[in-house]
Amino acid sequence: MNKRLRTILQYIIFLGLGILFAWLSLKNLDDEKLAKIKTAFANARHWLVIPVFIILFLSHYVRAMRWRLLIGSLGYPSSKMNAFFAVMIGYLVNQGVPRLGEVVKCTVLSRYEKIPVDKLIGTIILERIIDALTLLIIFGITLAIQPDLYSRIMDTFFNSKQTDSSSSASYSWIMLVVLGLGILALLIWMYIRKKNSG
Repeated sequence: MNKRLRTILQYIIFLGLGILFAWLSLKNLDDEKLAKIKTAFANARHWLVIPVFIILFLSHYVRAMRWRLLIGSLGYPSSKMNAFFAVMIGYLVNQGVPRLGEVVKCTVLSRYEKIPVDKLIGTIILERIIDALTLLIIFGITLAIQPDLYSRIMDTFFNSKQTDSSSSASYSWIMLVVLGLGILALLIWMYIRKKNSG
């Protein structure tokens, strides 16, 4: 098959997949929801789309560059554009089938950069560990800044009024759990990094 024709077919197939996944994410909308969406679009401030689009573009670009750094640490160089478009394809697929995009973006980048898929999936797992660790750190800092937040959360979910002593004990326990999970996530990350570098 002609190389140019094959490239055109690839673009058509991926565009078709994108349209399919967009349709899957919208097909369950009923007439009432569609009417609400049309009304919202009619009354929206359309100029706000520009800064939102720029912020989203930058966030996805930074995520792609972070992924590229992880891949590069394994000794597999990749282009910025391929990494970015692989991330964008992954997000598009996630709209139709949640979490499938993580696998699809690995296979897409593997196809164009000739990087083993298992290595790419390993970087995705490492990314999730880093995300979880970051979230735990932010959660811990939030609890440290607002000590009464945990008791308020417990009151909201369980409608239980705790005494000052039990609230203090619960706060200590939650801080220990957060610290333990953070250390565990850090150890797992160090182990995976050592294994991949070795």
